[in-house]
Order: sequence, then structure tokens, then C-alpha cells
Amino acid sequence: MKTTQPQDSNERNGPWYTHFYMWLVVGIPVLSVVVCAALIYTAVTKSDDLVRDDWYMDGKTLKQDLSRDLLSTKLGLKATAQFGPGQSIQLQVQSDQPYAFPRQLHLDGFHPIHASLDEQATLTQISDGVYQGKWSRAPLKGKYYIELTDGKWRLRQAAEFPLTTLEMLPPPMVH
Repeated sequence: MKTTQPQDSNERNGPWYTHFYMWLVVGIPVLSVVVCAALIYTAVTKSDDLVRDDWYMDGKTLKQDLSRDLLSTKLGLKATAQFGPGQSIQLQVQSDQPYAFPRQLHLDGFHPIHASLDEQATLTQISDGVYQGKWSRAPLKGKYYIELTDGKWRLRQAAEFPLTTLEMLPPPMVH
């Protein structure tokens, strides 16, 4: 009568790398290290875009400078922008008060999420209150915050592009 000796349990179940529980115990920490490394890389290489507006620190309080908005309200400014084919812009600005318009105005389009999609245009006066210019790169697509300024006053408006006409009015002010 032959007697067989019991085999070692490792030999019966195969090599170590074929065991499910070994991969479960090792896999979860390895996966968490890989995900953590990817998140650290993303945090270091992708900077946050800053929100643009006239905010400043005064002691320990945060205040918004509304002086440019107040001046546009006081002057009774309103503007109508016509966006032509391609990058062309024609703008007409009107004022309820006597005002000598500058030779150039700046029209900026701020994308709400990506600063890399922001656009700007320098508009040159072609007649009294009428300006003409072009976007710096390409026509806008999607939601943008449009700001028209001469440095002393500003008009702001949210818009969904593409569009052909945009009316810009001063913000309602609470006194």
C-alpha cells in the first residue's frame, strides 16, 4: 500500500501572484498612490484662473470699488455693439450728459471659467460716439462677460455668443 504525502497548500493553489486576496491587499494601496500622484501633478501644473473685477483689501475687510460703475450711471452711458463677420466690431456709445468721448475704448470679453479664452479689442473712434475694431484672436463662442471701458468708467454685460447685437447699460445703483 502506497501512502501519499499531503502537498503543501501553496503548491495546490498555485503561485502567489495567482491569488485574488494578494492583489486586493496590494492593489488598493498601489492604486491610491497612482491616483494621489495624478492629483498632485494636476494641482501643480494647472493654475486656478483669477476672477476679474475691482476688488481691493482695506484692512481686514474686502470691498468692491464701484467708482467706474457710478460714473457710467452718472453720465447716463449706454452702448450698442454690432459684431460683424469674423472679428469685426462696431460700437456706438451715447451719453445723457455732455461728455467728450476718448479716441480709443477697450472692449474685453472675459470667459467665466478659462482665462485662456479671454478676448480683447481696442476700438478706435471713427466719428463722434462711433468706434470700430476687431477681436484680438477669434470670434467669441459661448458665455462671456463683456466690459467696455475708457479707464474712468465702464459698462458690463453678460452675453451668449455668437450674437450680432449687444446692448450695454450701466448697472442699477443702490444709494
